[in-house]
Amino acid sequence: MQQQDAGLQAMMDLASGFWRAQALFTAVELDLFSLLARKPATAADICASLGLRPGAGDDLLDSLAALGLLRRDGGRYTNSPTAARYLDRTQESYVGGFFLFMRHTLYPPWSRLPELIRTGERQEGRETFSEWYRDLDAACRFMDAMDSVSAPAALALAQRFD
Repeated sequence: MQQQDAGLQAMMDLASGFWRAQALFTAVELDLFSLLARKPATAADICASLGLRPGAGDDLLDSLAALGLLRRDGGRYTNSPTAARYLDRTQESYVGGFFLFMRHTLYPPWSRLPELIRTGERQEGRETFSEWYRDLDAACRFMDAMDSVSAPAALALAQRFD
C-alpha cells in the first residue's frame, strides 16, 4: 500500500508543479528578489514596496519560503543563497529573464497541447525568426531570456579561461 501511496504522491507533485512555477514566475516578474537583495524586509514593507495586497502578498512570501527561495527570520524575509545568486537582477548570473520568457511565451501554448495532439496544427507562434523579430518587444524578451539562460555557462567559461 505504501508503494501505491508514494506513486500517488509523485503523481500529485507532478500535476501541481505549475503552482510552484507560477509562484516563482510571479516573484521574478515583481522583481522581489532584487528588492530583497538590497536589505531584508517584513511582509508589510514588501507589500507596500511592490504594491501587493497584504494577505495575498503574505501568502506568496510564505510560499516562496516553503519552496526554499526565501528565508524568514524574525519576521523579515531574505533571499536564499540560490535566489540571491540567480534571481537578483543586478547579478551577472541572473536567469530571471528566461523565467519571464517561459511565463509569457512558452507556458501559454502548453495549455493547448491536447489540441495540437488531436489536430497536428500549430497552436501559436511565428513561422520564422524574421516574423518573430518584427515585434520589437517580443524580440527583446527573447534576447533577454537567451542572455539569462546562458549567463551561468558564460560566467563559468570566463572564470575557467580568465
